[in-house]
Amino acid sequence: MMLLGSAGLPVAAATLGGDIAGGDALLPAHEAFVLAARRPRAAMLVLRWRIADGYYLYRARMHFSLHHAGRAHLGKPRFGPAQMEDDPILGRTAIYRDQARVRLALHGTPAPGATLRVRYQGCNAPQGVCYPPIERDIALATLEPARPEPTQ
Repeated sequence: MMLLGSAGLPVAAATLGGDIAGGDALLPAHEAFVLAARRPRAAMLVLRWRIADGYYLYRARMHFSLHHAGRAHLGKPRFGPAQMEDDPILGRTAIYRDQARVRLALHGTPAPGATLRVRYQGCNAPQGVCYPPIERDIALATLEPARPEPTQ
């Protein structure tokens, strides 16, 4: 498994989106691992990745933190089912193919301007190439809690 751009680890002889040893072009990370976030209720965040065919995400490389959130904090992540795989670098580890889902409890009311930082890492299986860790910040203000259905 080659790693692209990871400190102290081998770097592939091509750039993302380029040809690796005559193989198919790698997708840009944002296309290989499409992240969506929603807030079904005030105290819950749900993250979901759509993962391109031939790619996968590591569960152990998913990290979540709040920034500028005041006294609000996250609960322990609740990960959706994953499959176990023998990885040449990490050993036996959980991965997600096709899709991944994580639920995060949100304790307290986040301060205005709070962001959720999501860090994750994935690979292209056919070419044996891993992407450097990806970091995304999501403004919690853009994730308004769903409003309850009106009673009739």
